[in-house]
Order: sequence, then C-alpha cells, then structure tokens
Amino acid sequence: TRVKRMREITGALNGHCVVEVCPAQLKERIDVWGFEGPQVDLMKRIKEQFDPNGTLNPGRFVKGI
Repeated sequence: TRVKRMREITGALNGHCVVEVCPAQLKERIDVWGFEGPQVDLMKRIKEQFDPNGTLNPGRFVKGI
C-alpha cells in the first residue's frame, strides 16, 4: 500500500509517517500511527498515570493506548 511504502521511506530516514486524515473504513484496516519504538512503554505509563480508568479516547492512540 502507499502508506506502507511511505513508512519504509520515512523509516529509512529515521522518521515516521502518521495518517492524519482518512476515511473511517480505511482507519479500520490500517494502523494510522504506524509507530513502533521503545517510547511506547513510556507513553503507556503516562496514559495510565493521568487516565487510570482509561476513559479518555480509549484505544485511539499509538498501539491502542
């Protein structure tokens, strides 16, 4: 897909590709964040600290945070 190719290109340049706007049907089929990295654990801990009940946009951030 185009998104996959863009992620390959940006990844080779130490960057990231995030899909900012797309149809809802496409969002169901792709990972709009496309982010993998050691920072995800830190983001999860921050989310848990400030939103312990998981009520703010559950599952809508990187890796389902």
